[in-house]
Amino acid sequence: MTKEIKIKGTARAILTHDDGRVEVIEDHNMIVNGGFDLLISSLIKSSNRPNPLTHIAVGRGTTAAAAGQTALANEAYRKAGTWSWTTGTKVFTITATWSRGAVTGTITEGAVFNASSGGTMFDRIVFSTPFTGAADIQYTQQFEFEVA
Repeated sequence: MTKEIKIKGTARAILTHDDGRVEVIEDHNMIVNGGFDLLISSLIKSSNRPNPLTHIAVGRGTTAAAAGQTALANEAYRKAGTWSWTTGTKVFTITATWSRGAVTGTITEGAVFNASSGGTMFDRIVFSTPFTGAADIQYTQQFEFEVA
C-alpha cells in the first residue's frame, strides 16, 4: 500500500475598498523545490535547521511558476505574516495585511519566505487575475496550506 503526503496551497488576495466592497482573488500556488527542501530539512535535521516561514512577498512578475524558482520574478513588497493553525487540523495559514495605499500598481505574483529579505522561497503563485493596489484599498495576502 502506498501512502502519500500532499501539500495543497491556496493564495488569497483580499482587497477591502473604502466604500466597504470586498474583492477576493484566489488561485492555487506551487510549492517550489526549495520549499520542499526547507520542509524536509525542518523535519529531519537536529541542528542547522532552516528558519521558519515568516514573510509574505508580492510582486509584478508574470513568468509562470516553476519548481526550480527561488525568488519572485519582480518582488515589490514584503511583510511579516501571522500564522494561524488549530491543533488537530491539517490546514494552516499565513496572513499579511498592508494598510490603505501601501500596495500600489498591478500585483501579479506572491510567495512565502523565511526571511525579511532574500531567504528561501517556499511557494509561488502567479495570479490568473492580476489586481491593482490603490490608495483606497487595504490589501491582505493569505496563503493557506492543506496537508492531505
